[in-house]
Amino acid sequence: MMLLKLFFTLAALTILTAGRPTAQQLKRDEPSSEAVINAINTWRNDAEKINRFLNAFVTTGSLNFFDIAGPLNGAKDEVNQLATLKALGKTDLGDKGQSAADQLALSINNELKVRRKLEEIRDRTEEAGHGPESRAIDIIRERCCHVIPFLGDLWTSAATVSGVIPDVDVTVDLDPTFCSATIPDSITPLVPAGCVGV
Repeated sequence: MMLLKLFFTLAALTILTAGRPTAQQLKRDEPSSEAVINAINTWRNDAEKINRFLNAFVTTGSLNFFDIAGPLNGAKDEVNQLATLKALGKTDLGDKGQSAADQLALSINNELKVRRKLEEIRDRTEEAGHGPESRAIDIIRERCCHVIPFLGDLWTSAATVSGVIPDVDVTVDLDPTFCSATIPDSITPLVPAGCVGV
């Protein structure tokens, strides 16, 4: 009888723990150093494509509809790079890195709207007086207030914990032309006064 009870107890414990990943499994699921470098470099390229498009709009006052593919693909790709870096987890990223990752995750959800707006700019959608130019302003507010200020913290934390800080550039242009031209006050240090309520 005791052996039977022991058997059922062990069986129950096996079932309960079978679905839980071990520490070794969790470690294996973390991105490699190469994956972290690729994610940061790719994300920087994506961000620069969007920055160039928005800078040109603010500088010239008109949108280059022929140059929309780069920023649109960049906006679509950012979610993949965020997923790679977030996989490092809070323990590795630390409070600052995790906080930046969480903020960017919220913004990436908003980025679905940004991508939709970029598609509407591409298609020259006009709705109730809300045309491509006003959509570009919406994108600028989202990027300047909820994306650009947090990239550096996430990239630095991810690169540091992965031991690749000398091999990857984690600097971010915190005040591209389109931010200072559209939103009052500088974007530096984080979240300018003009972003309150945005």
